[in-house]
Amino acid sequence: MKKLIPAMLLAIIAAGFSSCQRAEALYNDGILYLNKGNYTVAVTNFTESIRLDPKVADAYLYRGNAYTYKKEFDKAIADYETAIKLDPKNPVIYYSRGNLFSIQGDYEKAIGEYTQAVSLDPKYTQAFLNRGTAYEYQKEYLLAFGDWETVLVLDPKNVFASQNIDRIKKVLDAQE
Repeated sequence: MKKLIPAMLLAIIAAGFSSCQRAEALYNDGILYLNKGNYTVAVTNFTESIRLDPKVADAYLYRGNAYTYKKEFDKAIADYETAIKLDPKNPVIYYSRGNLFSIQGDYEKAIGEYTQAVSLDPKYTQAFLNRGTAYEYQKEYLLAFGDWETVLVLDPKNVFASQNIDRIKKVLDAQE
């Protein structure tokens, strides 16, 4: 696998692409490797893409996601912070950072990130869904219930929200 990256770079350079075009090609390859679960190669591609074009927020965002999957949380947070500086109105960055905090068990920080994501995109169903889960972990069942109801308003066929609501109803009934 490692031999493919230099060969790919040589092919791109030989084809006479501009550095921005090379950065975009590396970014796209990074996305492919990220989706395939090859996080180390994804990080390598995103890093080279960033070297060639350091102003692309999404390259930092997705490298941060790769670092999160690799459990290199400090590097992920640094990338998310850089991405936010470059594109502070991108809800996906806050959502991704919320996922990192949730993985770490810091649900209060996760809720803050998901809240920022839905403030930027009030139809971001996945952010509502994940914020509801973070609320549930904090035993804030009514807030969780509210987020999942919002998901169903936005996406009436969302199975996860329906299942979560059914589960929370049982918890709330047991508390009465």
